[in-house]
Amino acid sequence: MVFGMLSGCVLDRSGTGADDSGPASPDAGRMDAAVGDAGVRLDGGGDGGPVGIDADTPGDDAGRDGGFDAGGCADGTVDLDGDPSNGCECVVAPQRCEGVDDDCDGTIDEGCTCSAGASRPCGTSDVGECRRGSQACESGAWGACVGAVEPTAEVCNNRDDDCDGVTDTFSEPCGTSMGICTEGTRFCAAGTLGGCTGIPAGTEICDLGRLDEDCDGVSNEDCECDGSMMGTCTMGACTGTRTCNGSGRWGACVIAAIETCDGTDSDCNGVIDDGSAICEVATGCDQVRLASGVYLLCYQKPGSDRRRGWTAARDYCASFGYHLVTIDDGAENSALMSAAMARVDGDWWIGINDEDGDSMFSWVSGRSRFEAWRMDEPDRGECGVIDTAENDWESKGCGGSRGFICEAPGP
Repeated sequence: MVFGMLSGCVLDRSGTGADDSGPASPDAGRMDAAVGDAGVRLDGGGDGGPVGIDADTPGDDAGRDGGFDAGGCADGTVDLDGDPSNGCECVVAPQRCEGVDDDCDGTIDEGCTCSAGASRPCGTSDVGECRRGSQACESGAWGACVGAVEPTAEVCNNRDDDCDGVTDTFSEPCGTSMGICTEGTRFCAAGTLGGCTGIPAGTEICDLGRLDEDCDGVSNEDCECDGSMMGTCTMGACTGTRTCNGSGRWGACVIAAIETCDGTDSDCNGVIDDGSAICEVATGCDQVRLASGVYLLCYQKPGSDRRRGWTAARDYCASFGYHLVTIDDGAENSALMSAAMARVDGDWWIGINDEDGDSMFSWVSGRSRFEAWRMDEPDRGECGVIDTAENDWESKGCGGSRGFICEAPGP
């Protein structure tokens, strides 16, 4: 509407409302005022051309202004303060965020978040361990928050880490539900966590119930056995039983076998025919233990005569698991001489003979090459004896009834 009314007008630079062609119109002043009040700039372009309406164009910073320039400011300038004494003092420029109205539109730093040089506090709070920091304005926008300390998860250290105004008054779950254990709660007070209210882990016990006392998910680990369970065991050739003790270890192997006189360790206790009375009652012979082995010395004594010929003596020894003695060396020979002489001085059958008559004497066990014949022996018979009177060996005919020495075969 305004545009139609002014399309034929010329800019009045005199300020009187009259032009060169005739009297001034009474409404001219009012029109000038109305145009000025509407924010419309009357601009002749500065070159005396026709008058037109120059409305601000969006995006054209040089065309926006909030001043009064009806007096005829040049393009790019604005009389922002309306003071004719300083002319068109505002030079239109792109707006910068520096606290100045660069684009002369009457508004300072429009479109800016902040102005250059400005600063503000930042951060959550100044409660507890938190501290506020500061932000500076950089190119019209707030920069990073510097120096702020933000809340962290609360820990038991006598500090308000999460900045809620409360220090260390919290609890947390603890323990495990594994095994016999139960979960519980522990409370923080004055920087110290208290004990867990649940059932804690203990020492693993090798129990029959196979409970997991140490709460590691495995029961009775490192146990040979559980509780008081029983199991079988072996010792040598014997089978026995054993019982688990309270520490998860097997007790001693208990052998139920009874020792008999058989030239072996019948009860598997590591001793052959232990208990001399056993063999002496069974055989009627004396049991002798030497470093070299276990022996039976069979001879005539009051109320008992065990003398026999060589073959019968050999068989008698065998009936108890023994054999006629085989002498392996001089030490064994001397020990047997002494043991025999302490009982009866004379001849004792030993396990060497020449039964096939080839003049080659051999031991019944076949294991020894030791010999201690008297000079010019053996030449008197096929079976050997020790002569305790002469401390040497002789050969005799195998039929004579003499004492004899049996030997256990050993382990």
